[in-house]
Amino acid sequence: MQHRTTALTMVALTLVATACVDDSLTAPPTSDAVAIGTSLSSVALTEQQVPAKHLIVFKGKAPADFEQKVAALGGTVTLNHHIGIAVVSGLDAADAPTLGKQVKATHVEEMPAFELIEPAALSQLEPVALTAEMMGSGAGVNSAANPAGAILFANQWNMQQVNAPAAWAAGRLGSPDVTVAILDTGIDYMLPDLAGLVDLSRSVSFEPIDDLYAAYYFPSRHPSTDLHYHGTNVATQVASQAWAFAGVTSGTTLMSVKVCSVLGGCHG
Repeated sequence: MQHRTTALTMVALTLVATACVDDSLTAPPTSDAVAIGTSLSSVALTEQQVPAKHLIVFKGKAPADFEQKVAALGGTVTLNHHIGIAVVSGLDAADAPTLGKQVKATHVEEMPAFELIEPAALSQLEPVALTAEMMGSGAGVNSAANPAGAILFANQWNMQQVNAPAAWAAGRLGSPDVTVAILDTGIDYMLPDLAGLVDLSRSVSFEPIDDLYAAYYFPSRHPSTDLHYHGTNVATQVASQAWAFAGVTSGTTLMSVKVCSVLGGCHG
């Protein structure tokens, strides 16, 4: 049963909804000094306020009144897939099994929250600025075909450790036909390094608290946009246009699947 429930949870996380947005990707900035990274001023929410999520499994489709029954118990349906898998947010430990009986579900499971562990090095992280001298050579602006030309590639010991330059020289830059889903805090798809690499039509957010925050402060952005930074960092390691930093590839398609909140917790 443990293997079955774990598999069901992973299936639920990989189901994505199509979303359309009008955001356009920005061109590389042209100012004399550009700070790498973003910061949020504050978030007036605590992790205890993040609603619980439950995986609901049916034999066939969910009943027609499923969403009404969830709402009556104070919850919200965040996913209702036709194969018979749903994700419900906001139900407590008592209401979840009650809902299961009301809708004749075959399985009800709370989706556990995971702590997002920050690397120890981040405690002494210093912002990096791109100076006029660094940008003056034009390096990094058109380096997708040669990621080693990224402005800050000299600092990327990780790419050198995996012999990435040899792979790039051999033409192994990834393919847009290959998609890598990043299950994390989302992706900042407007970052110059990620311009055009994120497939927003297949990207999705499973974090309702982040959705509310993004809708209020960044209404034109896709819900899967990164309000933290962790997911964006992971994404650029996989694929990057190599403007500032190189990724292992520069042509792979990325899909943003937000399962971790700006508050630091993850649901999986």
